[in-house]
Amino acid sequence: MQYEDKKATLVVNEAFPKDAGVYVVSAKNIAGEATSSCNVSVKGRLPTETSDSELASDMEPVKPAIQLSLKDVSVFEGQRVRLDCIIVGQPEPEVQCTVMTAILL
Repeated sequence: MQYEDKKATLVVNEAFPKDAGVYVVSAKNIAGEATSSCNVSVKGRLPTETSDSELASDMEPVKPAIQLSLKDVSVFEGQRVRLDCIIVGQPEPEVQCTVMTAILL
């Protein structure tokens, strides 16, 4: 997972049925938390961190917000999957992406 310039990206270079599921991204900072989720289904084959010390004392904390949410996606087995979202907050939120459930096809 990459998080750069408010854009979080998770790339699965080769998607397989075991990668199917509900993907959830969450962002947390001292002001609160925001989440976004999407469903990824896989079809059969085709023939920067900011430390608290870097936060200026005069800056007001801002709860993380998802400005561009994750979108549902469906790919063929073995294909690359990319999930993008845009997250803002002050200080820069800690961003994590996890698979919550597997989908049986």
